[in-house]
Amino acid sequence: MDEGECAVAEGGSDSDLAGAQGKLVMFLASLLARAGVVETAEFAALLSTFAATVEETDPGEGRLLAAWASCVASTTTN
Repeated sequence: MDEGECAVAEGGSDSDLAGAQGKLVMFLASLLARAGVVETAEFAALLSTFAATVEETDPGEGRLLAAWASCVASTTTN
């Protein structure tokens, strides 16, 4: 492995990877909200907009991002 490269553990399934990435998104949203950088609802809205943009060129990735945006949105309190 070259300097600056990240190693990805082998043996996990695509659903494992998607789940781990989604949990990271949720974690980052909560940290950003806690630090007062961006409210969780705004993060979810921005991620949703990003998902729609990505879906134009990569529908699979866009749908996955949209799903995680929805999950983040569901954690917000009104």
